[in-house]
Amino acid sequence: WVNKVAFSPGGTCLAIGEAGGKLAVYKYRDVTQKNAQLDILKEFKLDDSVLDVEWSPDGKWLYADGEDLKISVVDTSCWEVVHKIDRERWVQCISSSKNGSHIAVGGVSSEISILETHSGWESVMGIELKGLVPLSAQWHPRDQFLAITGQNNSILAIETTDARHVQGHHLHSVFPVLAIEFSP
Repeated sequence: WVNKVAFSPGGTCLAIGEAGGKLAVYKYRDVTQKNAQLDILKEFKLDDSVLDVEWSPDGKWLYADGEDLKISVVDTSCWEVVHKIDRERWVQCISSSKNGSHIAVGGVSSEISILETHSGWESVMGIELKGLVPLSAQWHPRDQFLAITGQNNSILAIETTDARHVQGHHLHSVFPVLAIEFSP
């Protein structure tokens, strides 16, 4: 089954992450006003289920993560996996900052890690989520906040400049929240 789909920033490519470990990238084009066509561009076989895919804002990188305990970094200029970032646990969610300088990753544990893209994707910050296991994360359009959903029916807004929970910005839901997105 398909766990995640994501269009590239320009809308010309579609990345699909599957439970069988396949990451597929398709070229998207409109054929007519009513029909679109997907042509396979590249397929990757990862070691386990792909749970999330994310493009960098400039489309230079495609990130895939999942149950293989790695984040695979694809260079879209040559369509090759150029880096694998080892993690201790599954990676349930990944989110690229709007300026592309950082990615937020998390899953299985009650923490989000912030990795810096310009220094080999090294972890620069860990944010303890106080019991919330992250399922989805999204950066604010100005990268000032990171909104996180989780398994305890909560939505947290984290101020990324100081890595602190913003008082009064914690929402609670009666149902699990699987994804979240800021308006542009």
